[in-house]
Amino acid sequence: MTLREQMATLGIRFRLAAGVLTRRKYVSWGQHAWLDIRALLQARGAPLDARCVVFDAGANRGQTAKEIRRWLPRVELHCFEPAPETFQRLRANVNDAMLHPYGLGRRVGMHRMDRAANDLTSRVLQDSNVEDDPSLFIDVELSTVDAELEKHGLERLAVLKVDVEGHEIAVLEGADRALNEGRIDLILLEARFGSSGGCWQTPLRDILEHLEPRGFRAMATYTHATWLDIGINDADVLLMRVEGQPHTYLRSPLVAFS
Repeated sequence: MTLREQMATLGIRFRLAAGVLTRRKYVSWGQHAWLDIRALLQARGAPLDARCVVFDAGANRGQTAKEIRRWLPRVELHCFEPAPETFQRLRANVNDAMLHPYGLGRRVGMHRMDRAANDLTSRVLQDSNVEDDPSLFIDVELSTVDAELEKHGLERLAVLKVDVEGHEIAVLEGADRALNEGRIDLILLEARFGSSGGCWQTPLRDILEHLEPRGFRAMATYTHATWLDIGINDADVLLMRVEGQPHTYLRSPLVAFS
């Protein structure tokens, strides 16, 4: 955009900014995941202190942990990251959470994980050929949501955040007991929206088919990538267990703070 074009749109930009500032309490759902999560927890009457437990599955280097602490500074936060090198970065970046050097999945045990050049896309493999080049993989430890709740003596989970590059259904299957007993309130996970896309993203349809029979409904989405040829490629989806949630219409998550 040329300088003249930038100047021509300057007034519009100022009006948009002023609108956001003056109508702040009407910020819509789907703008910021952890703002929405805080509002929904407050609507449920959840105590936003150490009694409120959050699991961050696929914590990576602690990017999400920092966002959680910004909006929910006093909750009990557990971060799970199975890749050894990435876990060391997590430990260097996060000092106000319980850090676990293993991941979450369908069952407790050792699993094979690929050695992606970018640790943001490293993922646990569903199947692998034993004849594959071993230099392409590492063996990592996984636990399950159900096992971790029992291990730490936790009665319920306020938020389960999952970003595990296509391994999301396995994590949900490892939370089967807690889900069926209604002991998880909110789930935030990455999903693929379109029919195209790689196996590192779980189709949204699969997630809804797994969670809707257990009482969850989609509340908001947060787009990561939009491609001009296929539209929305992937996004985070926030789902809530509707049982126990007050049937109150909120135009904005910020209304919960007013």
